[in-house]
Amino acid sequence: MSGADIVARGLAARALADGPVTFADLARRNVPASTSRVETSGHDRPGVGAGTYVCDTLCTADLLSTHPLFVARTAGGRIFRLLGDGNGLTVEQGGAAGDGTTNDRVAIQSAIDYAAAVGIAEVRFGAGKYMVFARPRTSPISAQFAPDGHPLVITSSVVLRGIGLQRSIIDFMGPNGENPDDWFQLVPTTGDAGAALGVWRGGGIFVLGDIAWAGAPETLSVDRLEMHRLVLRGNRSRTPTSGWPSGHWPADPATGDGWDDTDRAFWMQDTHVGDIALFDCEMTGWRGEIYYGAALTQRSLHVERCRFTHTNGNAFNPGTNCPLIARDCEFGDAFQAHEDTGKYLAHYSACRWFDAQAMIFGSGPANGLLHNYLYPTRSETDNPPLTLLDMCRIDNVEAAYVGCWTRGRIKTVDTTVHLSTFMHSELRDIELEVDTWLDRKNAIEPLTISGPDSLTAQVGGAPAGTYQKAPRNIRVTVRAMLTELARRQNRQWYPASWSGYVHHSVAIVMEDCAFAFAPLGAGTQVAMPLMEMRNFRHGDTDNNPVNGARYSGDISATTKLTPAGPELCYSFTGGPHTITLAATPAGGAEYGYAHGQKLRIYSVSDAAASGQGLMFLKDEPYSGMRLREDRLLSRVSDCLELRFNKHYNAWEEVSFRTNAPSRFRAKLSGVAIPAIAANQGTTLTQPLANALPGDQVTVGFSALPATLMASAMVVTAGEVRISLYNIGATGTTATTSTVTVRAER
Repeated sequence: MSGADIVARGLAARALADGPVTFADLARRNVPASTSRVETSGHDRPGVGAGTYVCDTLCTADLLSTHPLFVARTAGGRIFRLLGDGNGLTVEQGGAAGDGTTNDRVAIQSAIDYAAAVGIAEVRFGAGKYMVFARPRTSPISAQFAPDGHPLVITSSVVLRGIGLQRSIIDFMGPNGENPDDWFQLVPTTGDAGAALGVWRGGGIFVLGDIAWAGAPETLSVDRLEMHRLVLRGNRSRTPTSGWPSGHWPADPATGDGWDDTDRAFWMQDTHVGDIALFDCEMTGWRGEIYYGAALTQRSLHVERCRFTHTNGNAFNPGTNCPLIARDCEFGDAFQAHEDTGKYLAHYSACRWFDAQAMIFGSGPANGLLHNYLYPTRSETDNPPLTLLDMCRIDNVEAAYVGCWTRGRIKTVDTTVHLSTFMHSELRDIELEVDTWLDRKNAIEPLTISGPDSLTAQVGGAPAGTYQKAPRNIRVTVRAMLTELARRQNRQWYPASWSGYVHHSVAIVMEDCAFAFAPLGAGTQVAMPLMEMRNFRHGDTDNNPVNGARYSGDISATTKLTPAGPELCYSFTGGPHTITLAATPAGGAEYGYAHGQKLRIYSVSDAAASGQGLMFLKDEPYSGMRLREDRLLSRVSDCLELRFNKHYNAWEEVSFRTNAPSRFRAKLSGVAIPAIAANQGTTLTQPLANALPGDQVTVGFSALPATLMASAMVVTAGEVRISLYNIGATGTTATTSTVTVRAER
């Protein structure tokens, strides 16, 4: 053997010692003391999980025992650890197969833990699909900080990032890869002896922040958590018996069905965290809240291009009061698309909520919890809170509840927007524009505003005597339209409505709306907010010929009306019946009427005889009206339009329209004209059908002494009073004449 051969063989032996093929080979190799850096071609096998390993001051026995998938002891006793690449590592470098069938839970969890231990910022996912098996739960459900039973647990700042061409999918399965639809565990609900058993599934990612925190930002364990281009797929089916009030909540221990509070895709509860940011992520297929952000304190939440769908519970519950930005996100296919207890600042831009029984945003405590978790609070020495909706859309949500301090413009389809005191105890400072379309549903309302049924309705969780307050300082503009499908299927909107005590500072603007009929207060009508009707169109022309006005009863006697809607119609029997109007609704002046409120009153009857109908008198004391003339509604579609003047506390006439004839004439033969002394007068009463007080009347005689002056007026409906006065120096003699009476309205 030549010297050259000896040198070549020595170099090859050293290369084999210094550069093992995989991480698994390190324990079998003796790395010389002169080598502090080793390159591998993979973790368990070449080509998957290659990395650089170093022997430095961090390489201790404790690090080795805690993180054996990233730290190895060589045959010579030296310890090497994964260095990471660009301040990041991959889960494949911890042994993840990424083949979609192997349980990669340990490798992923180990990567997260090791990154935190050595200060690596990012954990990366290079493959397209990973599988994570559930872990058994040994602690009771009430042990909310116990990590056992959660598949993946995060306790430190980290960035989780998918780096493949497509987003990386993490499939969460049963403990042995079972279909998670068929698997759940029963564990004690509390630590008490004999405690009832409850359903446990464990969810996906559990974020365990600081249980106790002194308040210094630099001391937060989870100071910043980011997720990029990841799909958390729970593989649970959404079932019809999902949540309250008719379904199972919590999940049914007998079947596992229902809203499962232990099955949250992203779970963060009752700890202190910093910034949470999710980009281009999807979480789908769970039985509980998909995103559950109920931290005690949180610095911020930013979600962008994310999708939270398919669950028996909430799709999105960012319950902590922190600044929130959500852009281009979707929340839905859930029992509840969104539940938010209020933010000092939340901005939703180009977001969509869809296919859910309910959703809640806005309102809630922005200045600490008081009474209950939805009761609105704010600092009165700081700017008001704000939930801003910008170019957002709500599709097929049965009840979209909106709370305090919500502003913006939304588009809805087959959705009712509710402002409900029952839900929020108090509603104020809301300004919304709602462009809403009816498509596949029928006979639903685009908007309801519900105040308390009484002024002594107790606030839930509050001391006795703490009462709900009427909604106030609210303005909602609604544009309600029909799709071509809805028109073809003869579907119609029911109008916006209100109920209970609602302050007169609440305004509902119906702009370019197509309703079956006009709005009307629901239930016990004690209030009327400002209702503005702009370009209102009604669809029930066959059954309601008077502009969709709400039929409010038959009138057969003198009546005082208390308006409960802007467009009302009445039938009548006989008459004329004198009508007066209330200047306040039944609840009192605080609850209506608003200055400028318009009111149209229609007749839906035709008078059977002259003078019958609904009579509004100009000079009637305490009528609640300021009219130009006496007005009689006697024909179908006759209309008196009024506007409420708060300064006079009365309804002022705007216009009057009638279908009754506007010109009347009667020719009466052989009318007796008595003798009249000089400078004396007399009156004659003659019939004139359809004549009304206020009509202009002229009278002519075929024969009349030259010294007699004549005038006429309608005193009562259907009768003309003719006044004759002798201006001559001598009396006139009795005579007869043909009298022609003309009246014009």
